Amino acid sequence: MSTTPAPLPPWHDLLAAVNETLDVPLPENYDDTPTYHRLLAARVNMLRGYLRGMVDELHEPDIHADGIRRMKQSTPVTYPPVSSPQDEPAEASR
Repeated sequence: MSTTPAPLPPWHDLLAAVNETLDVPLPENYDDTPTYHRLLAARVNMLRGYLRGMVDELHEPDIHADGIRRMKQSTPVTYPPVSSPQDEPAEASR
């Protein structure tokens, strides 16, 4: 007997989109730190607008989740992000 998982509530996708947008990787180079801060601030300000619109205009969360993901694409990471040890080849860690 197989069970079908319950559908996720619409706000789940909204929270996932917010989390993805705020998950800005740290820069590999210290000189790129100001760029990191500007990118994070820009995304926070845009998110504030999206969330305010959702509250004020009573829009459905899924509309804003899509908009947040489009906004994230318009503010890409433009610096080399710090690489984690698990991203490095095994030979490089010796």
